[in-house]
Amino acid sequence: MSEIITTEEVTAAATAFLTAFDQLDWEPFSRFIAPDATVFMPFANVQRRLEGKAAIEAVFADFFARVRQERSGPSYLDIRPVDLDIHLLGDSALVTFHLDNGVTLSRRTAIFQKRAGEWYLLHLHASNMAIGDGDSSLVKSAELYAQIYASDEELQELTDQAAADWPE
Repeated sequence: MSEIITTEEVTAAATAFLTAFDQLDWEPFSRFIAPDATVFMPFANVQRRLEGKAAIEAVFADFFARVRQERSGPSYLDIRPVDLDIHLLGDSALVTFHLDNGVTLSRRTAIFQKRAGEWYLLHLHASNMAIGDGDSSLVKSAELYAQIYASDEELQELTDQAAADWPE
């Protein structure tokens, strides 16, 4: 039987996950990722869905390391959700929000699920779009992301390794 959940506890779980993400605090961040989670990353060099905790952690571990090299913190990412919206779905919740740094509008959809009393991230879909004056904003946005994200080859290596390590 599904557990009854409340908007308040979903808000607390989402806030804890985003705080761990913002502070690049690996242990609590990793604890939220369900073994069967899926993620769509917002980057051109991660074009396919990441499946399973190992694949997701491989990409995020590299991301965390790169951001730590480029930025001081915590807070490293300045994650401040705007227009947080929560829909309760049995033992799960659909959480949507966006982030706005003035250059890029980052849209996020997450599904959290409560399993045996603990909250897990079951799915994350992240997309970014340039805002402002069209082409120049797109260039600024691409330059910003290029500063901290792995090259296509490096990311493909990480994804391939995670897939090879994942049990059939």
